[in-house]
Amino acid sequence: METSPPIPENIIELFKITFSDGLHKMEGKLPTELSNKQKTYLELKKPEICDTIESVSSSVYQEKPVLKLKRKPSYNAISIARKTLIENNNQKLIKNIINIFKTEKGRLPTSKEIYDEIEDKVQEELTINEIDSYLKQILKKTHEFDNVMDDEYV
Repeated sequence: METSPPIPENIIELFKITFSDGLHKMEGKLPTELSNKQKTYLELKKPEICDTIESVSSSVYQEKPVLKLKRKPSYNAISIARKTLIENNNQKLIKNIINIFKTEKGRLPTSKEIYDEIEDKVQEELTINEIDSYLKQILKKTHEFDNVMDDEYV
């Protein structure tokens, strides 16, 4: 905690008179009777020399609730867009793996084979169920889903 050297009473009184626009004259007056300068003085955060110590908690910035409400949809939209982008990238990666696999081995890969190929390439960890879901979507779009009879692929 900071401390200051003692300040003589006459200097404190001079400070109050100089900067208060007559603080001693304000005592007992209604707020409507005070001049603008007096009202402003009362609202000011004063140093300890004016006999008040202001807590830091009273001057911590707090966002207005209206701003918080306005910002939430944009955060939600950003998070949804980010998630969609990641999902699209994952689907493209799975499509690419399927195409390479079909070219090299002449058949569709199993979910486990896709999972093994993807493991190090995706931004977030995919589960076998998610890979199965992507695989079903891709196969339905390419109409190969009807030709695949083995449950191992879907």
